[in-house]
Amino acid sequence: MCTPTDALSGVQSNSSTMSRHSRAQRPMLECKPITQGSATAPCASADTESFDLTRALFRIVRKGRVSRLQSYVAKSLATDHVVGPSLVSNSAATVYLLASTVDSQGRRLLHVACEYGQVKMLRYLVSIGLPIEVYDKKGNTPVHSCLKYSMKHQRFAKCCKLLGCLLKSNLELLYVRNNEGLSPSYLLEQLWRLASPKERSKGDAVSSKSDF
Repeated sequence: MCTPTDALSGVQSNSSTMSRHSRAQRPMLECKPITQGSATAPCASADTESFDLTRALFRIVRKGRVSRLQSYVAKSLATDHVVGPSLVSNSAATVYLLASTVDSQGRRLLHVACEYGQVKMLRYLVSIGLPIEVYDKKGNTPVHSCLKYSMKHQRFAKCCKLLGCLLKSNLELLYVRNNEGLSPSYLLEQLWRLASPKERSKGDAVSSKSDF
């Protein structure tokens, strides 16, 4: 049975030395939004283009369209002559653009991928190197967002998949509290208690097939 305790097994070995009750430091991501378009363009025009780009990226991530995201970023960077399309998939410019994208609530693309349960999108964003130690204005990490989605839809097994994408590199995020004092570990326990036997069985299958 995939209990909250079981969910912690299979994570990298040095994670066992971390304190379960310690609060992770919050290194804020130092990424300023990329201004799209010509450097000589009027500020109003640049701001409009930046807003349109941000809105488009969030919409694509919400829908979980990985290939569409890759092609959209390639087109955007090629327009700015930052990098050739053939180098976009793993380029520093791509990571910078996606990591610096933030909405009015302080959410990053990782938050949104988690909130909408987009496992493939989340795996892609993590695989290219987007930082996972990021926080929205309410102090929520992407791990909180995983639980937000899972609690809303009562998807314990799906939660295991989402968390598996994030916790391999930093297990301690499971114990970081948001501004309301809630930690993902507490929410995970509540989700497990509410899950049906069938949903818990699905969680067992997820855990047995992954490193999480």
